[in-house]
Amino acid sequence: MVTRSSSRAESSTQNRGPGRGSRTSSRPSPSGPAGGPVGQAAARELIADAGRGLGSAIRATGTADRYAAAHLAGLRAAAALLAVRASPSSGRAAGSGSIAGRARPSRAGGRGNVWDLLERVAPELAEWAAFYRAGIGKRQLAEAGIGRAIGVRETDDLIRQTGDFIDLVESLISARQDRSG
Repeated sequence: MVTRSSSRAESSTQNRGPGRGSRTSSRPSPSGPAGGPVGQAAARELIADAGRGLGSAIRATGTADRYAAAHLAGLRAAAALLAVRASPSSGRAAGSGSIAGRARPSRAGGRGNVWDLLERVAPELAEWAAFYRAGIGKRQLAEAGIGRAIGVRETDDLIRQTGDFIDLVESLISARQDRSG
C-alpha cells in the first residue's frame, strides 16, 4: 500500500476534480454503519486494493502498464464508495432516491458502468467519473499491449490524479462514517 504524508489540502470535496491541486494522506481505514458491515468490509478491501494498484502503477516501468494500473486503482476506489453508498439489493443509494434504471446506458444498451453509477450515487464526483470514463479506451489499449497512444506525461498525471481521487474517496467514506456513528 502506498503511504503519503499526513497533511491534507483544505478544500471542499464538491470543488475538487481531476488535476485540481494535491491531496495527500496516510490511508485511514473506512468503517462504520454507512453501508452496513458487508459494505464497509468491501470498502476497506477495495481501498486497500486501490492503494496497492497505485503502488504498482508507480513502480511499473512501461507506460502502458503504469496507465492501466493507475486507471484500475481509480476504478477500485470508486467501487469502494459504491460499496458504502449504494445498495444493490434495493437499487437505492444510501440516503437518496432510487438509482435503479437511471444509470446512463452503455453503448451496448446495458446498464452502464461504474462511472455512470458513481455519478448517480455521488453526484459531487461527476467530474471525476467523466475523467475516468474518458480514459477507459486508453486503459483497454494499454491492457491489450497497444500503448503507443499513451504518453509518459499523461500517465504521470493519471497516477497523481488517482492518488488524489483515492484520498478523496477515503475522506468521503470517513465523513459518512463520522456522521453515522
